[in-house]
Amino acid sequence: MSGDAAHAQLQLGLRFLQLGRYADAEQRFKDALASEPDSDALLGLLAHSVHAQDDREKEALEIIDRAIAVEPNEADHHTMRAFILNSLARPRDGLTAARLAQSLDPHSAQCLAAQAQAHILMKDWPDAERAARQALAIDPDHST
Repeated sequence: MSGDAAHAQLQLGLRFLQLGRYADAEQRFKDALASEPDSDALLGLLAHSVHAQDDREKEALEIIDRAIAVEPNEADHHTMRAFILNSLARPRDGLTAARLAQSLDPHSAQCLAAQAQAHILMKDWPDAERAARQALAIDPDHST
């Protein structure tokens, strides 16, 4: 697949992701990865689309771990890992991943939302509220 074709697949995958058509997005990201197998960005998007589908958290975790292996300093990858770990009922590990993401990008509302989610799963209400309020201070329109 040429670079232009891979770019077209990426753009289509992003559109499907926005529309909530996760299986279609997954296929487009896989198609784009065929020509760019070491793209951490594509792996991150693929992990997102897989995670959004029922009962595929373990597969999503493997994919995001591949993205982190390629680019360990990308906060978004660690944030996605936190959300996946939270979905796997591993909130302590999710909190660790979210805190690492925050250390890489202190201005990310999404990593604070992942921390809040982990605290909720652990029934740690004061810390959940603190993290949620910090996320909203950064992005008042944050939906998570």
